[in-house]
Amino acid sequence: MITLSILIQILIFVFSLSLYVALVSKILPLFLLKAKYKVQSMGDRGLKKYVFEGGRAITYKPSGETEKYIKQYILLARDDDKYIKCKFDKRVFSAKYDVIAMDSNDKEIETVQISDPIVSPDDAREAILPENTAYVCIIVKEINGFAVPNNPKMHYVLWRSITFAGLTVVLTVAEYLILRASVMSVLAEIEPLLPNLNPVSQGLPLTQMLVSALLGFALAGITLFLHRKKDVKIF
Repeated sequence: MITLSILIQILIFVFSLSLYVALVSKILPLFLLKAKYKVQSMGDRGLKKYVFEGGRAITYKPSGETEKYIKQYILLARDDDKYIKCKFDKRVFSAKYDVIAMDSNDKEIETVQISDPIVSPDDAREAILPENTAYVCIIVKEINGFAVPNNPKMHYVLWRSITFAGLTVVLTVAEYLILRASVMSVLAEIEPLLPNLNPVSQGLPLTQMLVSALLGFALAGITLFLHRKKDVKIF
């Protein structure tokens, strides 16, 4: 018969395990494993400014290799929203590119990944940028289904990767202790009903804690490895 105490321990077991999985697989990587490009400064040349009712815009000419594929792009500000729209070379019918949004202090805000089927050179879709975007840098990754060579790689900040690994180890050990305590409580409840059940140990085996720490370290390593496969390096 399932008592209220056993039911509570089962709920704790399920909730803590679900929270652990969410933290390690989604939440921590979202905040600590956000890859960035190393962008020094704005190299694109502004061509013309426009002011219209409800907003303003600036047309830019890309620099370097980007100019082969994107002839111009325009940054638009309408109300509190900002957008980018590109004018592609007429030979381009599909493109994948990253738009690095930079603020007025030359700090990277966000990298917006865009996959754009292009009906005509002037028909690329508008992409939303962060509100405090001052300028952008564009990294073209794929044109007409073919990868563009010699692109800079994205990177993780080393201390963020170390923090992610450390937190994963701590969370794994903590989750082991919570699950162990829940299992022990359930066994303590059913022990009187099962005379042949061995008594439940109340100690905290150091070996098991070390194994859980190693498991957390391995999990962090696997997560970092899978993220690095997406054209990312750590330094």
